[in-house]
Amino acid sequence: MKAYKGVNETVIEDYLMTRIEVLGGICIKGNPQNNRGMPDRICIMSQGLVIFVECKRPGRKPRANQKYYLKKLQARGHHALYISTHSGVDALYNWIVNYQKKFKTIKRSHECKEPFCSTRWV
Repeated sequence: MKAYKGVNETVIEDYLMTRIEVLGGICIKGNPQNNRGMPDRICIMSQGLVIFVECKRPGRKPRANQKYYLKKLQARGHHALYISTHSGVDALYNWIVNYQKKFKTIKRSHECKEPFCSTRWV
């Protein structure tokens, strides 16, 4: 653990935000209405990919209420995970790159005129 001495959650969170922005995504602060346990960040990517990320200090794991929300989001079909190292952020980055390779953009712009549009870029 000496390699991570002095690294706090904010360092991991900032690195996550930087890597997501490199991919053209948005990484916003989560935790609406101060719900304890909600993931720290919501990463919004192209092709409708949304990832909920709980950032932790290296060597730390989510608390019980954080695990609860991660499982609750996963049960509803969302990508929800916790990351505690730079290599964990890099692994997520590589997963996103591979995930996005599965999709092909057929239009540069898309406008759905339906009130509840479920059309996705494929």
